[in-house]
This record gives sequence, C-alpha cells and structure tokens, in this order.
Amino acid sequence: MAKKKKKRGRAKKSRLKMFPFAVALTLGLAVFLGLVYFFARSDGASSYPAYEEVYSNKSNLHRQMGRIDHAIFETLYRKGVPEDDIAFLHVRPRHSGGSDWDLTEMEIRLKAKRSVSRLSGILGEVLSEFEPTVTIEKKEISENEVHCLIFALGFNTHRIRLVCKTERRPSKKNFFKVAIIVDDLGYDAEIGRAFMSLDLPLSLSFLPLAPKTGVMLKGVDQRKHELMLHLPMEPNHWPDLNPGPGALMTCMGENEIRETINRHLQRVNGARGINNHMGSCFTQRRDKMRIVLSEIKERKLFFVDSRTTSKTVALGMARQMGVPATERSAFLDNEPSQKAIQFQLERLLGIARHSGSGVGICHPNKQALRVLKKNMARLKRDFRMVHVSKLAH
Repeated sequence: MAKKKKKRGRAKKSRLKMFPFAVALTLGLAVFLGLVYFFARSDGASSYPAYEEVYSNKSNLHRQMGRIDHAIFETLYRKGVPEDDIAFLHVRPRHSGGSDWDLTEMEIRLKAKRSVSRLSGILGEVLSEFEPTVTIEKKEISENEVHCLIFALGFNTHRIRLVCKTERRPSKKNFFKVAIIVDDLGYDAEIGRAFMSLDLPLSLSFLPLAPKTGVMLKGVDQRKHELMLHLPMEPNHWPDLNPGPGALMTCMGENEIRETINRHLQRVNGARGINNHMGSCFTQRRDKMRIVLSEIKERKLFFVDSRTTSKTVALGMARQMGVPATERSAFLDNEPSQKAIQFQLERLLGIARHSGSGVGICHPNKQALRVLKKNMARLKRDFRMVHVSKLAH
C-alpha cells in the first residue's frame, strides 16, 4: 500500500510540473491562431484599399513637403497671424523628373513693415533645420514685401509672399463655399456612421464592391448627405498598386467600360455623381475618359476629378463635353496625423477664401473625423458648407 501511495504522489507531482507547460502551449497556440486569422483578414476582401496613389506613396519628396507644411503652420500659429490674413492663392500641380507634387502659393498679410523682414527671418531659421534637403531663397521686392521660395530636394514646393497691408479686408461670413468628400466608404461601417452623424452636408463616395457598401448605403440620409460612386481606375504603377476589384483599365473596350460603370451605379443606387479612385494612368487617356464622361453625361450625373496626377485630362474634357464637373483642391489626410490634417484643412479654407470655393477629400479614419469635429462650429459659422455638386459646373 505504501508503494502505491508513493507512486500516486509521484504521478500527481509530475502532472503539477507539466501544468505550466500545458498552459503556455495553449496560450501560444491561441496567439498563433489569432495572428493567422488577423493576417488572413488583412490580405482578404475586408482589408482597406490604398489611398490615392500619387499622394500616399510616402516618397521622400512628399515627406519633406509635410515637414515644410508643419513648420509653416507652427510658425504662423506661434506668431499669432490671424486666419483671415493667410491666403492660399493657388495649389498648382507640378510634374518633373518622374515626380508629381503640388506647388503651394501663399500670401501672408502683416500689419507692420518690420514684421515682414522679421517673419521671413524666422521662416529661414526654422527651415534651416531641414537642410540640405530643404532650402529657402528670399527676394526682397520692397520694404513692404518679401518673397520666399522654398525647395524640397531641388523642387519648388512653396512660394510665400510676405506683404505689409495696413488695411484689412472685411471678412465675408458664409460667402465662401466649401465641399468635403469622404472617399473609400464601404469597409468600416462604424467609422462611416460616425462621419454620417456629423452636422455637415458631406458628399459620401462609396467603393462599389467594398464588402459593407450595401449595408452602409441603407443608413445614408440623402436629404442631408450627397451620395457618390467612387469609381476605381487604373493607376500608373499597376499591378504593384492595386485599385481593387471592378476597376476600369485602359485595356478595356468601350462596351466593357460602359457595362462596368452601369453595374457599379446599380450597386451604389442613388449616386448623383462620380469621382475617381486612383486612376493616375486612366485619367491621362483622352480616348478612355471620353467614354466615361459620355456615360456620365447621358445619366445626367456630375464628375469630380480627384486629380491623382498632374497629367489628368478629366476636368478639361468634362468642361468641353458639357459635363458638370469640378476638381479636388486638397487631400486632407494623406499624412494621417491630426496636425497635418489640420494644416491641409487650413489650406482648403484658404483656397476657398481666395477663389470663392474649395473641394476637400478625406478618408474614413479617426484622425480626419476628430479634425472635422473640432472645426465643425467654425466651418458652419464662417463658411457655406455645400454638397460638391453645387461646385460642379
């Protein structure tokens, strides 16, 4: 009996010693299976699409431009320059040496002559931290005006006029029109509903074959928001960059292009207009864009050129063909930080103040949502928020 008890005691101790190993093995297996499931989902149909390709490629040029934008915004904010005295005159597309970028032209209005030279010196000091990749050239036009030309990697990315103007222009509240399109909807229903709940007249652009487009469309209040088809098109770097299922490709014939658009509009039922997802290759082709725009014209829809390449022919052709159309003024969230999104929103509002209207595009993410929430009262107070169709002509 004593021997049996000893054997039982040893077996019990052995089982106790093995218990921690069994627990560790179980946990390890659970983690492994979780990772397999996560990566399987990430590579599958529910993964997010890439944003517009030219501006989301995180090239060194665009990283440097982001740093410059942040530096300018922080400098003007710290020096207390009023928003109404910051004018974004133009945001012009540029292409050189295989690179696409936007040249930003600004005018900063200051109250005193000495402030002009002082602010130009401060900008020079701030940007000198980024040398040698970023350089600045100053041209003194007069004691009241200094021009600052900023270069990133040798490309002229910013032109800033610092001007002494004692008379301040009266602010015209609610005169400047601003439209904001939310692209790439159809993947995350929760964040999509959060954008829809904002008290702003947004234009909501859905990818036709996204897994949750059908469900999300049922929740769109079309009295408040405007519905659009976010039409995938072939990018320059296909197949390395994939626009997703159902994209219009340059190899397609006329019938296939028209049939594809028809199927997508059936899925995004009620769409009043179309804008392109990617399409830096497709929107350069006059023959292909003529087919797309003729289909849009026949259906009495409007078109917004997302302007993913400086070589796009879409807006010019639309105007020639009598299709109501406009183009993007600014992508708000290519750099995903709230600070960068805030600067791009300021860029959009500056363009609207100068030219009378502006079109911004953002994507369904928490950072963009926070920035729009933070600025919602100001947008409603100082600007006339409209659906993008109101700016298509």
